[in-house]
Amino acid sequence: MLIRDGGARWLVAWMTAVLIVAGILWKGAATGAVAWAWAIALGGSLLSAGLAALASVVGDRAKAAPHRAVTAVACGSWTAYITVAGWSPTALIVFGIGAAVVGVLEKWLAPAEWMIRTAQQPLTGEVLPAAGPPTAREAFWANVLQRALKQPVPVLQVIPWDKQDDGEQIVIELPDDKTLDTVAHACPTIAARAKLLPGCTIRALPGAHQGLVILDAMKRDCLLDESWVKEETTRSSIYEPVPLARTPRGEYVEATLREKSMMVGGMPGAGKTTFLHRLVMRMARWSDSLIWVADLNGGGLAWPWVEAWARGDAPKPTVDWVATNAYEAAVMVAAAQAIAKDRKINPEARRRKKDADNDVLPVDEKLPAIIIITDEGAEFSQSTALIVRLAKEGITSTAQIARAEGIRVVMSILRGTSDTLDRALKSAMGVMTCLRMNMQAEYGHILETNPRYTGPMHNGSMFIRLPEQGEQVIHTKTERVSLSMIDRHSIATAHLRPDMDDRAQKVAARLTVREVLDDKDPRDLPDIARHPVMRDVEAGRAYSGRWDRQAHKLAELRGEEVPEFADEPEQMHVPDRPTAAEPGSMAERFLLEARQFSRHREPEQVAESPASAAPAAPVVPAQREREVGPMDVFARPAPAPAVPGTDLVPVATHDGVQTSVRELIRMVLRQAGDEWLTDAEIRHRIRDETGIEVGRSRSGQVLGTLRDQGEVERDDSGTKGPYYRLRVSG
Repeated sequence: MLIRDGGARWLVAWMTAVLIVAGILWKGAATGAVAWAWAIALGGSLLSAGLAALASVVGDRAKAAPHRAVTAVACGSWTAYITVAGWSPTALIVFGIGAAVVGVLEKWLAPAEWMIRTAQQPLTGEVLPAAGPPTAREAFWANVLQRALKQPVPVLQVIPWDKQDDGEQIVIELPDDKTLDTVAHACPTIAARAKLLPGCTIRALPGAHQGLVILDAMKRDCLLDESWVKEETTRSSIYEPVPLARTPRGEYVEATLREKSMMVGGMPGAGKTTFLHRLVMRMARWSDSLIWVADLNGGGLAWPWVEAWARGDAPKPTVDWVATNAYEAAVMVAAAQAIAKDRKINPEARRRKKDADNDVLPVDEKLPAIIIITDEGAEFSQSTALIVRLAKEGITSTAQIARAEGIRVVMSILRGTSDTLDRALKSAMGVMTCLRMNMQAEYGHILETNPRYTGPMHNGSMFIRLPEQGEQVIHTKTERVSLSMIDRHSIATAHLRPDMDDRAQKVAARLTVREVLDDKDPRDLPDIARHPVMRDVEAGRAYSGRWDRQAHKLAELRGEEVPEFADEPEQMHVPDRPTAAEPGSMAERFLLEARQFSRHREPEQVAESPASAAPAAPVVPAQREREVGPMDVFARPAPAPAVPGTDLVPVATHDGVQTSVRELIRMVLRQAGDEWLTDAEIRHRIRDETGIEVGRSRSGQVLGTLRDQGEVERDDSGTKGPYYRLRVSG
């Protein structure tokens, strides 16, 4: 924040200089040392007049140029008179009157000017009130503000933007009972009273002190204009600001992502992927950061940045790791978390922090930061499948704990609702952006404040909020990016891309499937453990094998003819299959469990009551529980003469396997381990795993029975409870 002084402040210095020059020339003329002193004075005055006028125009003081030129000529004429006639009281009185006139003109035509620098805008001049009547625009805005705020508001000056037809700034002095926030909340009302065109907004900015406010008012919908990105290809760093988007005035809103994660919201077609391409275009220049992309819709964001490398036109890909499915994403996030944990304790990281005297790890091309970008985040947020939940929870955890270790997240989402965006993730975001959404309430949910705008949202129009700067929301427009620009940029910046440091590669190689599954036993989740990505994890190739797992797509990017479908269906052949059931199916799980039971053990005989001669009812297989062989587990139970208990009613999975609600609940609780689950969560997991819809009353009765039998623990202390888990032995 600077202050530009008015011309009157320099009046004494100017007049003193004239007196000194006049004294020197008079002395020189009197002694004969300076010939033609009066001519020198007049010539100098003409030269000074031209320079004064030029300096006034260049210094944005054009109004003062004429009187300054006249003043220079008058001073030169007065000096010439002194060199000829000498000093006299009359001459000094004339000089004093002239100085006073010049002071008044300077005060009027070149007043003091406030120079403001906000976080979002470059230097902008706001002039304090000058003498004289208000201009037509000042009178217009004074009337508008009085109607909108219901009281007189002093308008100090109206300053046109660089493009005068686009907008103007109104500098106002706050009334006694108003603040910047109250004016900001009234901006939609002010825009309505000013009868601005649709799409035009007014934004309240802080002035040079808390009593001044600058209103940025659009005269036309500048955000309707399209602009193409112009990005250099020179070396840059994660420590440098990223240009996110342009304001209506054409200035960039910037943010530094070294210690910040970012959220990007927007419905399909709003320009979200274009904005992410704009971010990647800047990140491609960062020689101290790796870019990882998790896109469960096939990796559409990442592949344009990989294609040049796949063709052999670039030495390295811009995107270092691409996850196109939930399994790859879960491994990617688990590797990032393992690297972050290692960077908290490894000797090199400790040395760097000590040298920097900071707990934030300094990163460079030898130890690069990692930026994880997720596109189409709803695929993470709306799915309840276990592997997707693990990926989502890992992203949230990474955003929360890995700041100091140089691992940051850029999370994009399709909907701004509570089921797609949890508070833990929002609390870790240092930059919040939101493009067009379906519902007005979604903007507030993503930005955590109401943008107070209900006008049109064009493709690429975006709200930006930087929480460290308060609740102020900036209306901007992102720049467009074409595929050809991406291809050229990825080739031009490929030499800047860093390699993963050796220690991080070793940490990723030591990653286990159990760590990916958040310490769950892989044997309880054979359908996940058998996935090719997990097999690479167990082989120590979680990171090093990332491109081998994308060989089909890379061949496609090279232009090779890759059959969309195999000519013949692949024959199922798993040589290490432990059972005859389909790998990963419900049948396999039950057969694996049944291996530990005796195939020929007979059910225990219950002593018959002497008072009863009636035969015992047939034993339902589920009642025998773990005393039967695997064939009995899948056998259809014989009809019981009486209605069986709710937990014993047989159901069929999507594999065609007959089982019971009790066994399904046991299976889910075994998979959860020590995790507490609500009744609803248990039923959802059963549905995801088996396709069976279990009613609330039915599951509630079974859980009550298992609790009475001592198999299940119940916790009623939570607000969303009760919660259940298998009883922990010992």
